[in-house]
Amino acid sequence: NPLAGGTFQITALSSTGAAAIEVSGVTGDDRGGLALSPTTVFLTGDSSTARFNASNLSGGTALGQLFDSLVADLRTEQVYSLGNGAIPINSSGGTVTTLLELDGGTGALSGNSIPLSTSISLQANGNVGIFSGYGRLVLHTGNRVYSVAVPSGQVTDLGAMSTPSHQVSENWAYW
Repeated sequence: NPLAGGTFQITALSSTGAAAIEVSGVTGDDRGGLALSPTTVFLTGDSSTARFNASNLSGGTALGQLFDSLVADLRTEQVYSLGNGAIPINSSGGTVTTLLELDGGTGALSGNSIPLSTSISLQANGNVGIFSGYGRLVLHTGNRVYSVAVPSGQVTDLGAMSTPSHQVSENWAYW
């Protein structure tokens, strides 16, 4: 059952050790898309997706590629881009048939992918929700919600849901 398992819960937040950085020199203007591996934070801007050291956000380095559909499995901390076959889904939306694995340090496509049991159509309308989960990813199409079990790729249709109130970025989706 892709919905079985433990409960993920944030128990406390603190400003201790907080840092603020300006990323526009590395990523360009804000765009959206954020994922975390054990060592690296990946953030997508208008010019590039970039990687930053997860411990202190230092070492910002542009990847020279845009990943407009970043997502991560919070259980394994594996980062993925939604894909159609071997091609990452971009801000034009499209049909998601795979999860394309990114190297957790470099951000390069690893060549590994997870085929989905059912394809999911995502329209580039600002109402697409892309959410990292614990052992799963959740995709909101604007009118339906799907849970994708990781690493099996088993898709479960969770049913109809209107678009919730959310903040938008300059991209096709929200995270």
